[in-house]
Amino acid sequence: MITDKEIEKKILDIRRECSSLHLKGDKEGALKKIKDGWDILPYPKTSQDMSYLVLERFFNLCIEYKEFELANKWISLIFVSALIRVDDGDREFIAGKLAYEQGDLDVAKELFIIANIKSEGHLFKGKDGKTYRYLLK
Repeated sequence: MITDKEIEKKILDIRRECSSLHLKGDKEGALKKIKDGWDILPYPKTSQDMSYLVLERFFNLCIEYKEFELANKWISLIFVSALIRVDDGDREFIAGKLAYEQGDLDVAKELFIIANIKSEGHLFKGKDGKTYRYLLK
């Protein structure tokens, strides 16, 4: 059986390889690589600590590549993965970005309000948050 430390190392390596493929413009390769990360997680996958990091990268790629149909099939997993993590609004922020990029501003706004409360505004201070901040008004 693979240890938690081995899983962590593999997932971090996969995330780095995924980023490298993304930077080279290899959309299919990057998505395949991050899905490989999901595949190596033992069952139940969502209870694994590293499941959140895999899903986070997956959704960021899907949003950037406008692979909305694929992301929509998986989005519920972000809310049940690695529940041991601090609930700081990141899950709602990711789901809100997905809704926003598909033009569903009402859903995005609701999710961003939750993310803003949970993060005490931190998620909307950076470059990424600036894009979505106006919905909070």
